[in-house]
Amino acid sequence: MAMIDMTGPTAMNAAAQAQGRFQRRAKRPAGLTRRGGGVDEGSHVARAGRMFVGVALGLAAFGLWLVPSSLGAPSLLLIKLGLSVAMLSCGLGLLSGCGRRDG
Repeated sequence: MAMIDMTGPTAMNAAAQAQGRFQRRAKRPAGLTRRGGGVDEGSHVARAGRMFVGVALGLAAFGLWLVPSSLGAPSLLLIKLGLSVAMLSCGLGLLSGCGRRDG
């Protein structure tokens, strides 16, 4: 019968596996989230897309008031105000996460 060398890292892995402490981790492709979903939040493409859409919404919120309109009814102005506030808040929300990296 041959002797098996039970020293070194292989022996420690075998002992840990026997005690139930050893867990194998599956390798994930780069860019995928832990849930197996879509693109990682910190990827450059996703950050650039959020930044572009955030700036576009912010500029559109202000540009909405620069376009001359012939009708100045109070109800239309209220709708225009609500739309511009919604676009500005969505744009700022998208831009708020672009500066930090949680990785």
